[in-house]
Amino acid sequence: GVCNFLMPFSSSVLLTTVIYAVSGFFQSMIYSPLMRVVAENTLPKYASRCSLGFSVASFLGTPVATLLAALFDWEYAFFGAGFFMMVLGVLCFICFTAFEKKGIIVYREKIKWEKQKTDVHLLVKRGIILQTVVSILTGIVRTSVLFWIPTYLVEYLSFSADEAGAVVSVVTIIKSLSPYFGVLLIYERFFKRRNYPATAFMFFIGLVGFLGMYFFTNPFINIIFMTLALLLSGCASSMVFSVYCPSLHDTGMVSTATGFLDACSYLGAAIANYLFANAINVIGWKNLLLVWALLMLVGLVSFVFVRKRKTV
Repeated sequence: GVCNFLMPFSSSVLLTTVIYAVSGFFQSMIYSPLMRVVAENTLPKYASRCSLGFSVASFLGTPVATLLAALFDWEYAFFGAGFFMMVLGVLCFICFTAFEKKGIIVYREKIKWEKQKTDVHLLVKRGIILQTVVSILTGIVRTSVLFWIPTYLVEYLSFSADEAGAVVSVVTIIKSLSPYFGVLLIYERFFKRRNYPATAFMFFIGLVGFLGMYFFTNPFINIIFMTLALLLSGCASSMVFSVYCPSLHDTGMVSTATGFLDACSYLGAAIANYLFANAINVIGWKNLLLVWALLMLVGLVSFVFVRKRKTV
């Protein structure tokens, strides 16, 4: 919050970069402890539902920030965000301290032999490798693919910049509902809380969505398939952070696993963003759509393979 509040006062590119980096570094450490609090103090079924709001908030962050920047001067957007974060920091400190003293919030400690020898082995046994694959694949779609969608709409579907911005805003809002759609409807209602088939189904529909973008160039139909692909990839991401991570409540490693998977998600997106920029010039948009579809295919095959081998 302090870093965001200080941002408008900086006139140096280097100083602005440092402040922004420090802000991101500290904000990145908020999510994992929150997940641990929910997972270790809530029944598993409700822990998943409680954590859905975290995913929705992360999806809505970009359009909300864009709206604030459009309505106000960018300086005021940073002032408002920084002040709000500082207030939340104070409130969290007061409330968490009070709840911990009253025993409302209790943290599970890892038993001695797990802490010394089997942290990694235990996480591998609980499926962290497969979830890392999902985190990387969905992180690429959530961050990198979505980043290139406005350019795709302008260059490939011939939308104007304003039209592309409007489409992206609507699609982003729809995508923000993916945690509730994926966990409450697909995972809990259709697949009766069976993680693997539910996530495999999400990857399959995501694959259909990207292939639909490849085969149909009609703007309206193309956007429908695009929305479907982004929505279902968001659902698969929610299965990692709203279902898998809370399920580790008995290991004492919820925060560790969540932070690791979140880092893998952003690392994959950062690398993909660089590769996609070059790929557009080399292979063109149409073939890039096949690359995006391939991401979903890798996720689908991974779940089918693991389920067949019964290794997790």
